[in-house]
Amino acid sequence: MQNLGLIVGCLTMFFVTIPLFYPLQITSVYEYLQMRHESQQVRQMAMWLGNVGSLLYAGIVTFGAGTGMEGVTGVSAWIYVIVLTSIAVVYTSLGGIKAVVVTDVVQGVIR
Repeated sequence: MQNLGLIVGCLTMFFVTIPLFYPLQITSVYEYLQMRHESQQVRQMAMWLGNVGSLLYAGIVTFGAGTGMEGVTGVSAWIYVIVLTSIAVVYTSLGGIKAVVVTDVVQGVIR
């Protein structure tokens, strides 16, 4: 099922997103929304909503990992949430975007 989603996503990108974005010389959905609606406020609202969604997702994933570790070790999940978040913040702050890209590549190879 994951492969089906990958195929649909790639086809959508190749036949819809790239032909739409490339001639307009834009690099993100947020830029497209600003151009489409002629409003900086629409772009800002979409960016904020995207950030809120990302933060909620990150919190759920981190808490899930902490809960799993709590089941294995007996240590409070919140300790793991704090530790995992601290590691991620320090790693990303010190390594920048290069560290994030390396992490994504390693995770892609592992899967």
